[in-house]
Amino acid sequence: MTYRHLEALLPTYKGLEWQDLELPRQVCPWPVQIASDLALDHLEERDQIREHSPVCEDNWQWPKNDIVVFTDLHADGDAFVSSLVASGYITKHGPEDSDFILTKRGKKCRFVINGDCFDKGPSNLRLLQLIHQLMNQKAKLKIIAGNHDIRFAIGMRSLKNRSNPLLSHLFIRMAPKGASFFKEIYDDYIIHMPLKKRVKLGETLSDNEVRQRLYPNADWENLFRKAAKGLIKDSKIEKEIDGVHKKQIRFEGRCKELGMTLPMAYAAINYWQDLFLSSKGEFSWFFKKMKLMYANGSFLFMHAGIDDVMAKRLIKKGVDGLNKKFHKELKQDPFNLYYGPMGNIFRTKYRENDHDFTREGANILTNCGYKAIVQGHCNRHQGQELVVRYGLLNFECDASLDIQTRIKEGLVGKGAATTLIKKSGVILGISVDYPFVKAYLPDAELATQRLQ
Repeated sequence: MTYRHLEALLPTYKGLEWQDLELPRQVCPWPVQIASDLALDHLEERDQIREHSPVCEDNWQWPKNDIVVFTDLHADGDAFVSSLVASGYITKHGPEDSDFILTKRGKKCRFVINGDCFDKGPSNLRLLQLIHQLMNQKAKLKIIAGNHDIRFAIGMRSLKNRSNPLLSHLFIRMAPKGASFFKEIYDDYIIHMPLKKRVKLGETLSDNEVRQRLYPNADWENLFRKAAKGLIKDSKIEKEIDGVHKKQIRFEGRCKELGMTLPMAYAAINYWQDLFLSSKGEFSWFFKKMKLMYANGSFLFMHAGIDDVMAKRLIKKGVDGLNKKFHKELKQDPFNLYYGPMGNIFRTKYRENDHDFTREGANILTNCGYKAIVQGHCNRHQGQELVVRYGLLNFECDASLDIQTRIKEGLVGKGAATTLIKKSGVILGISVDYPFVKAYLPDAELATQRLQ
C-alpha cells in the first residue's frame, strides 16, 4: 500500500469558508527522528531508525473509535475552532462560536485536549466556553493537565494556604502570567457587578492591604528555606526566593500595563477562585475533569513526558491510580506535585535538571504494551513531530497554535492542528504549517486489511 492510498482516510474539512486558512489535502510519510538529548552511539541510532520504519511494527492495540488530539491551545479560541474543523469531526456552519455541530463520527470519537488551555491569550474564558460547548454536544472528552493549567490551579489553592511556607509563594509565582486572565475576569464579570459586591471582593482595599493578602509574609524566606530543605536542591531554593521578589515587581507592572489597580486585580482573583473552585462555579468542571494522563490501547497521553520513577509507579498503580493520586496531591500537597516526579509528566523537556528518563523506563512501558506517548509542551514550527526515545515513539503534537506564540516565532496567520489516531491503524498529523498530512503506519498489514 502506498501513502497515496491513505488520502481516502483524510478528513473532509467542513466549514473552511469561515476559517480563513488553508489545510493540507495530500499525504506524505511521517518523518521519524531520534531524540537529540539521548546519549546513543551512531550504530544504535541507525538500528532504532530501522526498528521504527513505518512497516515493521506489529501487535498494536488500536482504539475502538478514532482519537482526536489537540494540545497547547493557550487561550486561543480561534485556533481551537480551526483545529476542530481540521479534524473533520465537526461541521462549521456559520461565523459564530456556537455555529458548529458534531458529525456522526464526531459523536463516536474521543477528543483529547492534551494540556495547556491557559495563558498567552487572547481569551482564556472564550476557550473554556468553547470546550464546554463541545461537552454540551455530548462529545467524549478527556482533558489532560498541562504545566500552565497546573500553575493556575496551584496558584488559586495556595491563597487558601498562606500559613504553609511551601505554598504561600505559589500564587505570586504564576501571577505575572495570570494578570491578563484577571483582566478578562474583571472586564467580563466584575465591572458589571453592583458596588456592594465589588467591595466584598476587595476592590476598595489599599495597595498595601492587597500586598499583605497576596504576597508571602516578611519571615517567609527563612521559613521556606527550612521547610524546603531536603525536598529540592539548595540552589533551587535560592532561585525560588529570588524569583518571588522579581515576580512581585513584574506582576504589579503587568497590572499597570493592563490598566488595572492592585485592588481591581485582587477582586478579580477572588472571583477567579469562585469561578473555578466553588462547586457551583461556572468553570468548576475544568479541574474536576482534568487528568494527569490517559491511556488507550498502545497509546499513553500526557502533556510533557515521563521519567523512570513515574514509569514504575504507572505499572504499579495503573493510570486510574495515578490520576487519583494526582487529584489528591493537587488538593493536599501541591508543592510535592509540582516539584516531585509526578510534576515531570506536565513539565519535563528531558533536560539535565529534570528527573531521569532512561532505557529502563522505556523498557518498562514497552513491556507493558505501550508503544507511543502522545504529548504536547515542546512547540514545533512545521506541524507535529515524531521522535524515538529509547525505542519508544513520542508524537510531539504542540504545533504552535496560539496567536501570541505565532507572532513571537514568526509564523504566518492563525494556527490549526490536530493529531488523529484512526481505529484503522493509521496516525495522521494535520497542521496549517506543513503542506502535507503526515501519516504513520506502524502496523501496515492491519491498515491494509482495514482499507480494503
